[in-house]
Amino acid sequence: MQYRRLIERNRNDRETAEALVGLLRPKAQGESGEAATAREGLIDALSVLTEILDDTGRRAELLAEAAALLDREADGGERAADCRERIVATMPVDHPLAIDAVAGLIRHY
Repeated sequence: MQYRRLIERNRNDRETAEALVGLLRPKAQGESGEAATAREGLIDALSVLTEILDDTGRRAELLAEAAALLDREADGGERAADCRERIVATMPVDHPLAIDAVAGLIRHY
């Protein structure tokens, strides 16, 4: 997984993470093996970005995207719930992302 190696080389490299997100988003669509591999890399890149961004709103958007991707993975439910819990913890309760996150948590639990 070349994607993972790029991200893990320097987890504070915002430019690389953003470039990977842009590259992997279109490839992560579908159900092929290549799409599944791209989804894994995209989830990793989104995770890195959420850790290094200061913008709470942008971070919540990326967490929501990661949660949606994780929902598609057989073993992604717990990680998706974690993303949603982070959204709820940081966004106002009436924000659309928080409302969607709560709905996703209700479905999960």
